[in-house]
Amino acid sequence: MFHAAILLWAAGLAHWIGGNVDLGLAANILLGSIPGVLLGSQWAIKVPTRLPRNALGVVLIASSISLITK
Repeated sequence: MFHAAILLWAAGLAHWIGGNVDLGLAANILLGSIPGVLLGSQWAIKVPTRLPRNALGVVLIASSISLITK
């Protein structure tokens, strides 16, 4: 997690300096992700481990099928 956070900040800073940041889009993503993080963190401690693991597997398989068919 720490490594990913460092890379995220480095890449974000590079894009900011390069002028490649769409602030409106970034604000929309932030507004959508905050409730997801808050609800997801509460949900994750109340649900058996198997359910989120299976849900993540289904999402990964569906996205891979989508990428293959395109």
